[in-house]
Amino acid sequence: MKETNKIKSSVARLRCGNTEGTAFLVAKDIAITATHCVDEATENGQEIILTFLNIPEVEEFNIKASLFAIGDKKSPISALKLEREVDTYYLELAYFSDEIMRKTKMFTYGYPTAKFETGYPLDLYLSDYLNQNNPYDYDIALVPSEHSKLADYSGI
Repeated sequence: MKETNKIKSSVARLRCGNTEGTAFLVAKDIAITATHCVDEATENGQEIILTFLNIPEVEEFNIKASLFAIGDKKSPISALKLEREVDTYYLELAYFSDEIMRKTKMFTYGYPTAKFETGYPLDLYLSDYLNQNNPYDYDIALVPSEHSKLADYSGI
């Protein structure tokens, strides 16, 4: 299976109350998402539903998730525990400390608001590491390729 298809199969559409976003598998039953996508679950108990659309030879399906680890301002990602394992690829997390060179090309896939129903592949490149005045050590500037047709990347 092509690497891009592996990535797409590990990415889920996320719904939590009125919030829509993207989550991705890091184990067969653990997913990662931006904390702001699950604020409604922590604030008023809304369900977290992940929908997988791109698993080969499998129909679209929904799976419930619960909060496993909740992020904060220093680490704005949260981990979700799925109610059962998903039989597909999952992404490995890696840490890069200034090892990625400027203009390095990258690929991502997610569910931005404008393409929430279908998903959207996005080619990016690393523009720069953000300056020392930035409150977060890990922030980098990723720039969409000139071929991207989206005006709003919210949700991806």
